[in-house]
Amino acid sequence: MALGRSVLVAEDLAAGRLVAPFPQIRLQAERGYDLVHRPDNRDHPKVRAVREWLTDEIRQFLADIDRWSVSFAEPDGH
Repeated sequence: MALGRSVLVAEDLAAGRLVAPFPQIRLQAERGYDLVHRPDNRDHPKVRAVREWLTDEIRQFLADIDRWSVSFAEPDGH
């Protein structure tokens, strides 16, 4: 048994590779992630590319989470 961040285990839960033994219990994380760069590099092409890539990844995850969350709620974990 292990604790895992939902963002990191959602796909494995949805695919049935992992099972949530207590799907009704979810802990809220108090901290998130930060993209850190020097203030004068905000519009640097490489920084912008990473920021846009992360934004796209987050959008895709949020779109997928609704689909995955259906399988979290199922009693047998599938």
